[in-house]
Amino acid sequence: MRVYNYFSSNMVIQQKQDFVIKGVEAKSSFDVRLINNKNHKETKPISVNIEENGDFSVVFKGRIASFDDYKIVFNDDELIIDNIYFGDVFLMAGQSNMSYSLDSFEKKEKYKQLVDSNQLYILDVVDSDITAQGFINRPSSPQKDVAFKWQNVNQNNIYSFSGLAMMFAMNLQKKIKYPIGLITTAVGGCSIDTYLPYEICISNKRIHDYLLKTKKLSLLEKYNSYEGLNFTQTAGIYNEKIAPLKDVRFKALIWYQGESACYDINSSKYYKIALNTLIRHYRKYFLAPKLAFVITGIADENYPYGDGYGYIYMQEVLSSIKGNNIYYVPINDIEPRWINYQDDLQHYHPIHPINKEEIAFRYVEVIYKNLYLKEKFYYPHVDSYTIENDKIYLHIDLLGKGFKINSEYFGFTIAGKDNVYYPAKAIAIKKDIIQLSNKYVDSPLYYTYGINYYSY
Repeated sequence: MRVYNYFSSNMVIQQKQDFVIKGVEAKSSFDVRLINNKNHKETKPISVNIEENGDFSVVFKGRIASFDDYKIVFNDDELIIDNIYFGDVFLMAGQSNMSYSLDSFEKKEKYKQLVDSNQLYILDVVDSDITAQGFINRPSSPQKDVAFKWQNVNQNNIYSFSGLAMMFAMNLQKKIKYPIGLITTAVGGCSIDTYLPYEICISNKRIHDYLLKTKKLSLLEKYNSYEGLNFTQTAGIYNEKIAPLKDVRFKALIWYQGESACYDINSSKYYKIALNTLIRHYRKYFLAPKLAFVITGIADENYPYGDGYGYIYMQEVLSSIKGNNIYYVPINDIEPRWINYQDDLQHYHPIHPINKEEIAFRYVEVIYKNLYLKEKFYYPHVDSYTIENDKIYLHIDLLGKGFKINSEYFGFTIAGKDNVYYPAKAIAIKKDIIQLSNKYVDSPLYYTYGINYYSY
């Protein structure tokens, strides 16, 4: 008998939730125990199910988080999974800004020196089927297992993992002080449909029609026939990296994706539908109707494709996704730095900032305050607005002491019925109200904030 690759040494299991161990080639019956290596206390499973073909699943009662390590033993040491921990597990998804390794980031030495004082574990689900020509094939149907196993993060390997994931986890662990597990699935340049199941891409008319019109729909009978685009085929990442996690439970999913959708207004409208659909499906698939989603704004740069306004459209979409336990992390005010002069410059580009520590800090702030302290925390946003004569008044929903009255703020635009946007003079007239105006706009109808290029 053997367990799936996912269930390996150095695995972190989401605390306080019953968990499943799966495998194949089981005998008609077997003995299995969960053992605490510290006090040698043994626990039997809640249930054991064995199929006729030898597939099996074992369910254990959840445990609270601690630095105690456990092992699962089958048939008196016939099979042992050692160094198992209970803590919090985070699913990290997206494209290149999530996948880029710590080795390409600023402050990498700081995190390398600190890592051995942390207890971090990672399942880095990288691409498993790369052809001799460099094409990345994806499975055309959902898989039951991943191709990789868990690893302990240490000074010898930390540079090879997602830099953003490393910075986030190490800063969060300062606060929660127990093991953290990271599952990273990000792929540079991927589109959102590759994170969706195939049946949704086919059955959802608006998603299907957009993919068909833009020639992005990968038909099963022609799967992996697109050569250079194989890496982002419809449902490809879902089949390979998400579907095998069906019985895994998470503290939150962190989403940093959308750069590849910076084309035009239709692309952004499609993306909003697709992302809302993804959130609904993942919550259903993982049996977690309140699974926390953290959505990241994208890097503030001129994306070299589409109609030239794709970044603006996508910023508006990403900041507009609403719902219970959905948190938007803005990054438009962070001036990007993207060249490391001490390193190989080949892969550096303004849409790939190397100063991502502040983003990691914001992930920690949003997650720790909302999910651990149970405080209601969010970044400032417009709750409502009123228009009077030649001015727009924005009522800001914000936490803390509010704005400094009579101070000017930046990043706003204003427009009339001609849809020509001008930089707005933005003055705080109350602690939660900002007044917008521009001498060229007599009868304002519209405003924006923080979605234009270089809004920092």
